[in-house]
Amino acid sequence: MNHHLFHFTLGPVQTFIAQARKTQDLYAGSQLLSDLCKTGIEAIEQYQEVEVIFPSRNPKKEHKFFPNRFLAKVPEQLATFQEIGECVESRVRTAFESIAGNLLQQQGLRKPTGFDDQIENHLDIHWAFYPIQSSYAEAYREIEKLVGAIKNLRTFKQLNGGKGEVGRKCSLDGERNALFYRRGQSPAFLQPDAIPLSKLNPNEALSAVSFVKRYYPTKEKFASTTTVALMDYLAQLEKQAKSFPKVKLALDKLKKLFGEKSLIDLETGIFYEDNLTAKYFDEHDLKEYKKDIPQIRECVTTLDKFAKKSKYYAVLEFDGDNMGKWLAGEFLQDKTQLQKFHLALSQRLGYFAKIAAQKLVYPCGQTVYAGGDDFLGLVNLNYLFEALQSLRQTFDCLVNQSVKRFGCTEELTFSAGILIAHYKEPLHIVLQEARRLEKVAKDEGGRNAFAIGVMKRSGESHQICYKWQEDKEWNVEGIRFIIEQLQENFSDTFIRSLNLELLALVEEDDRDDHRDIKDDKRLSPEMNRLITRSVRKEEGKSQVVEPLSDNLLALWNSGKQSSHDKLKNFLDTLNIANFLATRVYR
Repeated sequence: MNHHLFHFTLGPVQTFIAQARKTQDLYAGSQLLSDLCKTGIEAIEQYQEVEVIFPSRNPKKEHKFFPNRFLAKVPEQLATFQEIGECVESRVRTAFESIAGNLLQQQGLRKPTGFDDQIENHLDIHWAFYPIQSSYAEAYREIEKLVGAIKNLRTFKQLNGGKGEVGRKCSLDGERNALFYRRGQSPAFLQPDAIPLSKLNPNEALSAVSFVKRYYPTKEKFASTTTVALMDYLAQLEKQAKSFPKVKLALDKLKKLFGEKSLIDLETGIFYEDNLTAKYFDEHDLKEYKKDIPQIRECVTTLDKFAKKSKYYAVLEFDGDNMGKWLAGEFLQDKTQLQKFHLALSQRLGYFAKIAAQKLVYPCGQTVYAGGDDFLGLVNLNYLFEALQSLRQTFDCLVNQSVKRFGCTEELTFSAGILIAHYKEPLHIVLQEARRLEKVAKDEGGRNAFAIGVMKRSGESHQICYKWQEDKEWNVEGIRFIIEQLQENFSDTFIRSLNLELLALVEEDDRDDHRDIKDDKRLSPEMNRLITRSVRKEEGKSQVVEPLSDNLLALWNSGKQSSHDKLKNFLDTLNIANFLATRVYR
């Protein structure tokens, strides 16, 4: 029986997911695409003897996340391949249109002008069939080229009968006309039949697509950036409440006041003193609680004596390295094994995705999307380095080591971008920067690397990039060690002094001569001198100076190769560690 490969892709992905003001928008967008792709997979599986190769499918186990593409092996059917492809596409488009219509009905809303146009023209779907003739590997390479060529033809339909849309644009996507606005407000340039909604932010207006994202029902509520930043603080309070009546009393008062059974369900912004204002309560639909601000402040003041909190959190995004080449079989010694390799890789990536999502739960953080070779999540700072190392080690164990039996010529790895940001920083900017850092890890880090950035509320920023390991030592562990030493044994004076002195030495050397600190008679002793002077306690000084010095030298030698970039990377590592030392409390 003749078989064809069927390659199906669904978009837009990055722009759709990242166009978010709230973390719930982010999560709902990701979950919506995942559910639509699942619909497509179920549609192709209805045909006889179809074998879905990617992603791995196990009917007995529910998959939480589906990637935006799938690959299937399809035998000849009574229907033509054209009819099969059109049927799968139609099922996905119809599902999206039904979701949009049902959400309007559930909210008891009429359909504004242009709603159907925006929904019908949102999805970007591409698919292709290609016959398996001489080999599976050749068919796969050809269908990848074919789908890539199709994607380059950006077909679109002009809205409003070819006239386009004129008027106020959506607050989330900035592309489509706003059809919904916040009740009680009437922003300029809205179309006459725009619909007021109660659960929107001040001056916020949404298109039909953004409306679907905002109201799409997800299996779980996603934590806000505020909540993620506070997760460890809240967990510590829950623990302290078991031992200290004052903590339990304060927590019970807050839960009773807001009618919530769990701390995580509270409007967590109230735990920050600068949010206990009438303006904040007005903007966050807490008007009825404005009279209770003094009582809330009293509770929070009590709680702050028993646990420490941070206003920063991290966005973690990673992506498999050279996945296109891996899937094309370029790293396989025996290309005839490509189909078996695809099936095995798909199964292992699916298993890793499940484990990865389980690692990022309260109080560590929350997973937005885990597709196996790509991942997006929000992380509490107290668990950041622990989560990074754990995810990287788990990927190596469950995926890389597992596929080595196919005689791979390279290691299967991933690169990560991590941005540490203030909880009030606009979410779309944070996501863009995390994605840029992931690209830095791949391009400047040479893949199998991670890049960490800090975006301070003051506007100051730092960025570093390292390989995951150097001589089998984990660089994330080295950075975490510096943070711990700054908290326990050292003041930050050696960091400030190194920033001044090392930059001066590079200028003296014209920044051209690459030098190794270990061999430089000026730098190594000077760094040890500064570290020694920064020790807080004289007792046991020698026992803490040498480990820190060795750790710093190891990070220096793991950095970039050019003298200027290497020094900047090293100093930014110290500056980031110093910044986190006052915001990581475990």
